[in-house]
Amino acid sequence: MFRVHESEWRVLREARLKALETSPEAFCGNYARERLVHRRTWRRRAHEQQWTVARSGSRIIGLVGMLDEPDREEGPLETRCIESVWVHPDFRRRGLVRLMLQGIEEQALRQGVGTLILWVLESNRPAWEVYRRLGYRPTGLFQDIAAGGRLEVEHRLKKVLT
Repeated sequence: MFRVHESEWRVLREARLKALETSPEAFCGNYARERLVHRRTWRRRAHEQQWTVARSGSRIIGLVGMLDEPDREEGPLETRCIESVWVHPDFRRRGLVRLMLQGIEEQALRQGVGTLILWVLESNRPAWEVYRRLGYRPTGLFQDIAAGGRLEVEHRLKKVLT
């Protein structure tokens, strides 16, 4: 696994598109739209957010991002948002999500972040179970969101790191 730097925006783009292509039901994004996103936007995403990409050889097999923008609803502790958690279907159920999130949590702690939040689609039960096992808990907040051409409910989970 490695962290994506601004100069490696192409890796981020490739990983995100692979996630949308192989697991469209897990995301609110759309492959056809995101493949048309301009490179300036990918560069900005790589610069403004922290990304971890997992590989097996040259093959991209996992992705997780952490937004640097604090969520002011959580109070005095610095808060970051986890997004785009994905593992290639051929590599699921091997602990890769746990490893990627542990890496993000360690980064967050080094940066003085005390709380991580993420949003998960109600229909994505496998993700719910993984997040529950890793200590993420429902906050009671949810929102309706368009995902995969349908209206879905997305729930907000959080994990206090300190």
